[in-house]
Amino acid sequence: MSDSLETHINLLVADYLRSKGLIRTVETFEQETNRPLLHNVSKLDENLVSIVTDRVDFLRLKEKYSSDDNFERVYTPQQLALIKRSNLKLSNWTPVVPKNRSILHIAGNNKSLIINSSYWKFGESNLGVFINSEKSLFLVDLNSEEVIFSVAKHHGTSNIKLAIGIPESDVVLTFGMNGTVFVNKFENNMFTVLQELVLHARLISDAKYLPIDEKSGYICSIGWDFKVKVTKIEIGPSTKLTHIGEYKLMTNASCLECFWFKESAFVAVGRLETSTLSLILIEQERIVELAKLPLNDSEFSNHSFQPMSMVQFQEGDNHLLSIATNHVPFMRIITIILPNLDTLLEEAPGLPTSTEQLFTSSVPMLRDIIVSNLNSFSPQDKYSSAQILKRPVPNQGLWIVGDDGKIRGMDLKSGEIVKEEDTHEGRIKSSFVGSDDINPEILVTSGAVDRRVVIFR
Repeated sequence: MSDSLETHINLLVADYLRSKGLIRTVETFEQETNRPLLHNVSKLDENLVSIVTDRVDFLRLKEKYSSDDNFERVYTPQQLALIKRSNLKLSNWTPVVPKNRSILHIAGNNKSLIINSSYWKFGESNLGVFINSEKSLFLVDLNSEEVIFSVAKHHGTSNIKLAIGIPESDVVLTFGMNGTVFVNKFENNMFTVLQELVLHARLISDAKYLPIDEKSGYICSIGWDFKVKVTKIEIGPSTKLTHIGEYKLMTNASCLECFWFKESAFVAVGRLETSTLSLILIEQERIVELAKLPLNDSEFSNHSFQPMSMVQFQEGDNHLLSIATNHVPFMRIITIILPNLDTLLEEAPGLPTSTEQLFTSSVPMLRDIIVSNLNSFSPQDKYSSAQILKRPVPNQGLWIVGDDGKIRGMDLKSGEIVKEEDTHEGRIKSSFVGSDDINPEILVTSGAVDRRVVIFR
């Protein structure tokens, strides 16, 4: 501490003591500091009481508005205005996370690659559905960590690209790399093919299941034939598949997510070579592009990045989409809010019945919808396939699956990485989350390099 600063502090203390009438204390203080403290500080500067009061008030306000201070650092003024206007209350990361880690031993997976995995709630059982590079499918009980069923070459010469177990039913959908879907019934430790349908002329790159009720739902799929397809499945004694509609994009789709918005079913689709999402409405006998959702604030479409993975979630009455991009060297997470679509839905019956996306399309572009644009700190390159996972309700936050073998937990409110786990040696190929009565969150990852399957519970 410099002499001038120390002298100033001593003067402030002496002034405070004089104001309280503690003259003897001042005299003792002068003797111990070996200097006279005669200045009237109150005429020269703030007094000690004023300085301490200001500091206490500052600390109190800092504690009260610390989250808002973080908002100022993470969000732009336009995003803050959107959050306020939408009455959006973003939730912080739920700190309770799965901690117990173990290795799942699946036959053959020490030398073959798990190319896809998913969670299936089958009655009282919690199953993992795993597809490997040797054309085999495995059902694994996640509680006992045992393989309960396996089948090889279920799609003949074609490999299975992905599989979806329909929740609370005995039906598993398997999608082949030749564009075919099998509707399978799992009963008495056997797979019975109930129906077979060619969904796409080429590879099915991704598919999602959107429940309508306990016995029916929509199969939403994208393929290398540039098409988005929606098929209705009715589960019962005679399982029925009904083609609802298809829509051809200008470029191949890169990711999709399906969800309910009020009473209407939607598919959000990202595609290659553009940063704009297509919001597609599912009607009784067709699907129609209702709006375009830009992931950038520029006036025109930005082709410098593209969406690669997305999840949908709700915050109160607000519907949001978080999208993982192909930015390098680090993936970015862009969250958008769906505006009130009532007006667009009212106009939907009058929309053209075109089944192909065109440059001259009159589909509206919905602006001012970006809530945040965050750095995930998850490294990737131009060959990466970004993966993000929504945590099981009521847990808040995202899991980001990295090419460096790490999984990262992101707080979507603060924009911070609050959890990081070294899981694999090298890239993670596939992952999923689930939950049961005992474990509120189950996280499973499959390594592309080390070929291990890791489960956290």
